[in-house]
Amino acid sequence: MASTFGVNLMAEAGLVRMSWRRALVSGVALTFIAGFVNSADAASRYGRTQSVKKRDVANKLPFGELPRGPLQMVVSIGQQHVTLYSNGTRVAQARVSTGTPGHPTPTGVFSIIEKDRWHRSNLYDAAPMFYMQRLTWSGVAMHEGVLPGFAASHGCIRMPTDFASRLWLITRLGVRVVVARNDPAPYEFEHPKLFNPRLGPAPQVSEARPEPGSTVASAEPARLMTVAQATTPDDARASDVVDQSAAPLAQGVEAPASQAAEKSAEPEKREPTEAEPNKPLPPRNRTAEPVKHAGQVAVFVSKREKKIFVRQGFVPVFEMPIEIANPDQPLGTHVFTAMEVKGDGTQMRWNAITMPAEHSGSAVEVRSRKAGKKAEVVTTREARTPSTAAEALDRISLPPEAVERISELLVPGSSLILSDHGLGRETGRYTEFIVLTP
Repeated sequence: MASTFGVNLMAEAGLVRMSWRRALVSGVALTFIAGFVNSADAASRYGRTQSVKKRDVANKLPFGELPRGPLQMVVSIGQQHVTLYSNGTRVAQARVSTGTPGHPTPTGVFSIIEKDRWHRSNLYDAAPMFYMQRLTWSGVAMHEGVLPGFAASHGCIRMPTDFASRLWLITRLGVRVVVARNDPAPYEFEHPKLFNPRLGPAPQVSEARPEPGSTVASAEPARLMTVAQATTPDDARASDVVDQSAAPLAQGVEAPASQAAEKSAEPEKREPTEAEPNKPLPPRNRTAEPVKHAGQVAVFVSKREKKIFVRQGFVPVFEMPIEIANPDQPLGTHVFTAMEVKGDGTQMRWNAITMPAEHSGSAVEVRSRKAGKKAEVVTTREARTPSTAAEALDRISLPPEAVERISELLVPGSSLILSDHGLGRETGRYTEFIVLTP
């Protein structure tokens, strides 16, 4: 009996030790699992927190996270809206109010040449035109304003305050703006005659083209913004003509804008003269200094003048004659924009915007059915068929020297404009090429 009892005690002791070992192993395993679960949960919470923070940052940006690349804007007069593109992708659209038939907004290819958050008109009793982004020195700009739902301005492009204020924060001088009757959109485009980057130092070209009637051969790029100097108008009229005499000064301090009050009638806009628009003079004579190249390149090929013109940073660089095949056939107006450098740095991605087809006028005699009334001559508009973007490039022969110089200066944001039109009066000091279309 004693022997049996001892054996039982030893067996029970062994079972107890095994139970403790199992309990210990189980406890360690449970602790490991709990730690793993807690770590995974913490990592998940961290990931969610980071995502929320990222979304919060994106929500605080003017238009969220934009695709990285050049900005482009298209204003549709027919549909009364403006569309913002980034890297060729549509990111926002807003209602606008453009010029009336008596004071139309010009159509064509423009770029932002001045910005002033607190601008006031010098023609309409210092009426506010906040978040102003100038397109021409003769008085066309984008700014906040009253939107009655139809064209109602004196030539400017009114935008909602929310859109105008956010847009003002992200644009820079030189951003391309296309104003058209319809609503053209940028599209990806490839062609062997489009420029590609050329590795190596940029040539120092000294043959800057002086402006007509000016003794200044070169001027500093217009990279500064104006500060409003006028007082608040008594009646706070909605105004649409930009101050033409403001000189480039330091950038103003940002502050909230207020909406201009609508008024039934606006004063008459001053009639343009044949002289060049009043543009700001350069701060000092820099003719003795060498031309310095910086910023995006603007290239304009004109069928009318049979020349290629090149500017960089709003400063003329050079011009050369070119050859165009089938000169009787219209080229149309096409805007090509360099979007980004590809591959090993020797290829550029481009997109294109093709303006709507233009029309030619022809006089037609219309006889009256009433006896004794003279026949009237009426001008009809016959559609012309311009070349497509690819056909237009095929017809142009550029000098190899011009292609080499442009390729060495080429950066994203640079542009090439092909058009039947020539250098208009709006292209001048402190502008890129402004091409006005009918």
